[in-house]
Amino acid sequence: MRANSSSPWQSLVSWNLDEDEVSIVDFSPDGGSLWLLSSIGSNTTRLLSMDLQSARKKVLCEEPRYDVSGILSNPKTYALEAASIIKDKTYLTFFDPQTKGRF
Repeated sequence: MRANSSSPWQSLVSWNLDEDEVSIVDFSPDGGSLWLLSSIGSNTTRLLSMDLQSARKKVLCEEPRYDVSGILSNPKTYALEAASIIKDKTYLTFFDPQTKGRF
């Protein structure tokens, strides 16, 4: 990433290709964070939010025995509504109570 076209590139995240899984899922609605599915430092894949200025990561959703497999975001506001976790079937962890009411 870089602040503008004349700034140098800087790495936000790196991982071991043989051991870790990292997928960019989306940007936060304000564009200030990147949402990632990542197994770095964990036995399972978690949903993380990474601040684009500081590269600080915050765990948004994790399950100790199962992987977070994806997200649901609002198509109009881009707000994070739920994360999916595959156990014996797909389960949703909701971030938005109104979305939960639709399921």
